[in-house]
Amino acid sequence: MDKRLILPKKGFLLNTDKDNPRLYFLAGPVMGGGDWRRTAIHRLMELDKDCYIVCPCRYPADDPISWLAIKTDVGLPTSQIEFESQIKWERHYLELASIYGAIIFWLPVEDKDNPRPKADGPYARDTYGELGRWSVRSSKELATVIVGADPKFSGLSVIQKNFDEDHGEPFKIHNTLDETLFSAVRKGRIYRHGDHDLYA
Repeated sequence: MDKRLILPKKGFLLNTDKDNPRLYFLAGPVMGGGDWRRTAIHRLMELDKDCYIVCPCRYPADDPISWLAIKTDVGLPTSQIEFESQIKWERHYLELASIYGAIIFWLPVEDKDNPRPKADGPYARDTYGELGRWSVRSSKELATVIVGADPKFSGLSVIQKNFDEDHGEPFKIHNTLDETLFSAVRKGRIYRHGDHDLYA
């Protein structure tokens, strides 16, 4: 199986003319959100076998998911970039995915067995801010953003209202992870830049 998973904080040089990459960024709650990204990674690899998947979770090196991550000594790409912080890594990949594929937001309810630590603030705190930012960008057709949510996700009605108002029409928020991923693959856009390289 081709290694097409990108984990923090690695970056790689892809040739867009040759590889014609599609990138999907798995956005949404990390701490307290459960391990929905594991399911999403495998499903996306089934739906779009040539895509690159960007996941902000730090899986242990011995986790089977980590075995799917791109390595500089296996296949393509061969050039690696280091980022000084995860925030810069995430911003870089969010921008790329918004153009070369899609940002996929999945909003699960907080995991009762493994909730976000109280000391780290409220659940999904960072996600709410990112949703607002990318709602505006996507409303101006500057980004491809796909949103899905558990119907019981806290604040979902406000999120729906904000997206509707930003887009000037009803915005589709999917209610299953599989439907969300399928929509992302269907709507993911491919741009070709001739001989230019893409730092993915």
